[in-house]
Amino acid sequence: MASQVAKDLAQRRSIRPLYAPESPLIDLLAPFVQDARRAPGAKAAWASAAPDELKDMAQVIGLVQGVLTLRARDASAHWEVDAWLRREGKAMLLAAASAPIRRIKLVK
Repeated sequence: MASQVAKDLAQRRSIRPLYAPESPLIDLLAPFVQDARRAPGAKAAWASAAPDELKDMAQVIGLVQGVLTLRARDASAHWEVDAWLRREGKAMLLAAASAPIRRIKLVK
């Protein structure tokens, strides 16, 4: 009985794929690690580019794969921040950011 279990275990171990240090999972996670390092730069860009009256109305949630996400405090804040971004804010944020930003997403 014990020898059958040992054989079965050895057979299962032989067909199990081994962990490779050069796993493609590490390659897939690399952009997310880079984005996590860039998020403080996005917060600094918001702090420097946004007008004083808008800084309290929205906050930076994160920067993931070039998408800067801002969360507005309420509906009126959403409208004011959106209007500023459409007028001049987007260009100012892109110029102030150290990380590449492809898109700015504003959520409530």
